[in-house]
Amino acid sequence: MSTKKAVSRRQFLIGFALAGTGVGLASLWNRSGASRILGANDRIRTAVIGLGFSGSRQLGEYLRLPGVEIAALCDIDEQRLSEGAQMILKSGQPRPTMARDFRRIIDSQEIDAISIATPARLHGAMAIAACEAGKDVYVEKPCSTNFSEGKRLVAAAEKYGRVVQQRMGTNFAVSHDSLPLLTSPTLGEVQRVSGAKVTYDVGVEAIADAFDELDFARAMLEVGLPTHVSAVSLDGPRRNGLRRVGIRMLFNSSGKDPRAIDFQLETRPKVPNHANSTESGGRPSHFESFNRFVSANGDFMVMSDAETSDHQTESDLTNFLSCVRDRRPHLSNFPIAEAQTSCALVQLAQLSLRHQRTFSFDPESERVIGDKEINAGLSSDSQ
Repeated sequence: MSTKKAVSRRQFLIGFALAGTGVGLASLWNRSGASRILGANDRIRTAVIGLGFSGSRQLGEYLRLPGVEIAALCDIDEQRLSEGAQMILKSGQPRPTMARDFRRIIDSQEIDAISIATPARLHGAMAIAACEAGKDVYVEKPCSTNFSEGKRLVAAAEKYGRVVQQRMGTNFAVSHDSLPLLTSPTLGEVQRVSGAKVTYDVGVEAIADAFDELDFARAMLEVGLPTHVSAVSLDGPRRNGLRRVGIRMLFNSSGKDPRAIDFQLETRPKVPNHANSTESGGRPSHFESFNRFVSANGDFMVMSDAETSDHQTESDLTNFLSCVRDRRPHLSNFPIAEAQTSCALVQLAQLSLRHQRTFSFDPESERVIGDKEINAGLSSDSQ
């Protein structure tokens, strides 16, 4: 058995952000690659559930990877099923099983692993059901849409011994001025993160578009759940929803001052046929964002970089399949427990904005202090 020490999430994301610079730490990008030559017994029979933009992208990447058979497809849209089946046949693989009901796929004894690329509200429930059925799971972000469901998913992965990995979705690059600090062993403890992002969703749901930045910030701070959460509208009510949202979170620290995230999210109306949009509904494929990190030895910046997404899905899926093959979930690019903690930051900020108040949170009991209404929202599907 390998004694290789797992890379910390902070080290991993630094390596990921440096991937386009040619710096040596970029080798951390893919923690667990194809570790050995594939044989007949290594073939993983996979199903893709949801064949919209993300699911179709996953399908295309799976078909380029060795040792994978796309044995089943699931979508409520017959045309998408037909198009997906044609992609598989053109690749030389046999015709897959096709279903409109995901339960038929999850219950199949012919499937080893599933990819979930459905609407976000279904991610958690489907992933839990797949774990219970003995399947390994690759799930689009977010892995859950409420705090309680996310905890159940983490518990299910552990109980049933499954590899459950959330897609990273993090497309960041390091500014040139930041390279000396990030590649130096003197980076030290990061104390504060400030950032901003422009997105095209509105209302409370817009906070979900800050997931990548909040996840990156949490990893750099090396913290878990917050002790203080505040998300407020920085504008008056608008017809099209909130225009700017300010998010502030405090975390326990070994120093005298708490570690902090301060983030501003700005929403803009969608522009049909905008050059920066995908073909599916005008949703942008690139967002403007940055995070500035302040440490005891200096500060550094990362910003969004759409080009890093070109190979990300393939890298993520290669990593997932390797973890499935070798049963090493600790080498996952995004282990489900880490993913859920970062999802929780979004979920807690959404609760603060929805109820229009700040609150204190106990990371040990995972409960809001002195607020029954928001505590109820931790397990609410309407969160």
